[in-house]
Amino acid sequence: DYYESLSLGDTQMHESEVQDLLQSLTEQWPANTYNTLRNNCCHFCNDLCSRLGVGDIPSWVMNLAGAGAAVKAAGETGCCRP
Repeated sequence: DYYESLSLGDTQMHESEVQDLLQSLTEQWPANTYNTLRNNCCHFCNDLCSRLGVGDIPSWVMNLAGAGAAVKAAGETGCCRP
């Protein structure tokens, strides 16, 4: 499986503060800035969890996107040319 539920703890924020945070994130994470490797749902979740005060998401959640971004940053490797 490629998914797992993880408990990151409870936020100390009040419900109204969470609502304000979600509104703020809506403005800071517009759909047109989505990027599979550099600005995806895992990055959003990490930002949300951090701002909720429950810490970052586990690093293994971000590993695949990070690996893909590193490969892309390295440029053409020539491995797939005929």
